[in-house]
Amino acid sequence: MLRDVVSTDEPSLDELGLKYGTDKASSGHNYLKYYEPFLAAFRHEAFNLIEIGALAGASLHMWRDFFPRAQITCLDINPEVKRFEEDRIRIEIGNAGNPKFLAEVAAKVGRARFVIDDGSHRWDHVGTAFKVLYPIVEHEGIYIFEDLHTHYESKYAGEAQVPFTRSIYDMVDLMNARGDARRLMLQMFAPHIVRAAKVTESATFIARACVLKTKPARTAPDEG
Repeated sequence: MLRDVVSTDEPSLDELGLKYGTDKASSGHNYLKYYEPFLAAFRHEAFNLIEIGALAGASLHMWRDFFPRAQITCLDINPEVKRFEEDRIRIEIGNAGNPKFLAEVAAKVGRARFVIDDGSHRWDHVGTAFKVLYPIVEHEGIYIFEDLHTHYESKYAGEAQVPFTRSIYDMVDLMNARGDARRLMLQMFAPHIVRAAKVTESATFIARACVLKTKPARTAPDEG
């Protein structure tokens, strides 16, 4: 269930996105109005946020202003994005398709409230990042996949044989199935996808993006 968005005089996430020129805003992909109901209740809390992909730094500045107490870690392969580092923004230079690099970042961060994958959009990179980073997402945390239209374009395949969206659909199937159908899926699906499904409360699809929300701490993973 989405937390209520409290009306304040503070700028909305989309207003900040427009201010800094991120393509996540309503001038581009229009993701932010859908994200805000998931994020607004945590606006003034202290936590870790990870974003894969810096580009021109627009979304980093947006997250910095929207979450004034958050520690933001950005992963990017381009050393030039180091220029965006400041008090609450840390830049880790490396390949987000490299599990060793991702594991090192995960060890530094510890636990993350939010993870946004806006990196290369290669199917294999998205899958690798999810496998390493989803386990460090907190209870009632958020993991966002952006630009899923690339998962219908073979030039983004990398070394993967199928789009990563297929794994998201597997998770949704497992979250909904029961009885013999569920037991069969538990045998068929990759172990990390099974584990992910067990701790996921909801999967919300919007045009070209998906928002996963993890279960509250009081909710034990379903082992059935």
